[in-house]
Amino acid sequence: MLILTNQKNEIYSLIEQIGLDPGNFEWSRSTFLFSIHPTVVGKNVPADKLIYKGTDFYFLFGERVKITSHYAEFSPGKESYVEENYPGDWQHQVKNVDRWLGYLKTEVLQEDKWIRLQKQISNLNFGFNYKDGSFSVTEYQELSSKIDTLHQRLESIGLQQEEIKLLREILKHTKEVAKDMNKVDWKNLFIGSIISAVVQLSLTPESAKTLWHLIKEVFNKLLLP
Repeated sequence: MLILTNQKNEIYSLIEQIGLDPGNFEWSRSTFLFSIHPTVVGKNVPADKLIYKGTDFYFLFGERVKITSHYAEFSPGKESYVEENYPGDWQHQVKNVDRWLGYLKTEVLQEDKWIRLQKQISNLNFGFNYKDGSFSVTEYQELSSKIDTLHQRLESIGLQQEEIKLLREILKHTKEVAKDMNKVDWKNLFIGSIISAVVQLSLTPESAKTLWHLIKEVFNKLLLP
């Protein structure tokens, strides 16, 4: 569904009222599958789409069954990444937009703790001389010792046994492959494996933070001059 200029202006005011910058939004012409009846195969018709720049978030102004029936598809939703709604008329569609802007504001202003954790681990000082390529015998022995220390101390940070088991499997694997990898590739593998484990295990923020501090404590002492 294509909306009128005065309707777009109404949405502009909603964006300002909620405290977001209208300059971060842009209008796009999209298409929408329109059907005159739920049992009839529809056809693609033009539809206006409001996009929040630099993200996958949007609000699509569609129509269902009959021309006067407004339809909304938007991301983010209240409890899912994409939601849809059948407001019926423009007055209720505006309420949809207002709610969507609230969900959007919460999402874009929310710190992504997983990205923060990844940055923290990426900035971890492993103390390697990366110009040397592969690990020397001494470096590998020191690395193995620190991994063994981390392996043992996982028991001390309040994790469940299945969580400890998976993390220990990762530590064992990264220790073994370090023999044949260069230092940069090994560091990337280690960081990616830990991040994946945290997500896979759905660790609480507190547990993830405790794990991070343990890794930092053990590895920041690795191969320091």
